[in-house]
Amino acid sequence: MLFKNTFINLVVAALAVAGPPNLSRQEPVTDLVTFCFSEGDCFQGGVDPDVGCVDLPEFSEPVETASLSSTGVECLLSPEPSCQGSGLPAILLPTAGTVEISTLGLSNVASYLCTSDVDIVNLCFPEVAEGCFQASTVTDGCATLTLFSEAYASLFLTTNGTECTFFQDGECAGPSAFVNEAGVTFELDTLGINNVKSLSCTNTQTPPPPRR
Repeated sequence: MLFKNTFINLVVAALAVAGPPNLSRQEPVTDLVTFCFSEGDCFQGGVDPDVGCVDLPEFSEPVETASLSSTGVECLLSPEPSCQGSGLPAILLPTAGTVEISTLGLSNVASYLCTSDVDIVNLCFPEVAEGCFQASTVTDGCATLTLFSEAYASLFLTTNGTECTFFQDGECAGPSAFVNEAGVTFELDTLGINNVKSLSCTNTQTPPPPRR
């Protein structure tokens, strides 16, 4: 299953988050994304891939750090409401711990969108094109991707135990690059390819089927 997820003209249901409580940084959280300010106060939002884009309330100071407590999801952060904004989306993963927003290339967070990170590869366009395309890594052989006019610039595996070979041409032909490290952004030019048009993956940590 392939689907496109981009911050440009994103048409999803928006959810207005209720008033901003000041929460202790030490308070335990479950299935939440936590945004903290310079004074140490934090705002916690829900994590639900079915909700779509979530707009944060307007705060008087910018968000400085973010963390994600839920597993099995990733959240894309935007500096503008309605999950729009220039540049590539900033990706927040639960394994990253508390992240300084500035290290993600943002000066603030105004909205966020959470999606499942299970068996997914993010294929991102250059900054001039913006956005990313998400594809399943459960390929059962070779999978040819949707063709776009803009070539990809980077890729990002979300799931540990996933191994993929990315091909510059369709039908798993042409120059290729092997990637088996999740949580790392790889620039295509460092992998020796200039686009990804097809891929072939195996998931070595796929759980066994349930007992009957």
